[in-house]
Amino acid sequence: RLGQFPHLKCSSLIELSLINARIRTYPARFDQLSSLQRLYVRQNLLEGAPAALLHSLSKAKDISFRNNRIRDIPSLQQGGVGPTLTSLD
Repeated sequence: RLGQFPHLKCSSLIELSLINARIRTYPARFDQLSSLQRLYVRQNLLEGAPAALLHSLSKAKDISFRNNRIRDIPSLQQGGVGPTLTSLD
């Protein structure tokens, strides 16, 4: 179990799965994952989905925040999530 998001430097990463890793926070430089299409951070300890995170996921197709402590997700119109998004939970 990680407990925190790992430091990432993968601009060509397409899928990131950190399910049940006990993550509490997002990395400060999430924008480096500009090619990310699938993000799975289910079953962690996250308390929010920052607008900056959503803005960095302009190519996302599938995002899963399920089973975290998130109470509110910022408006997708204000974030960068584009028309490619087909699944958000």
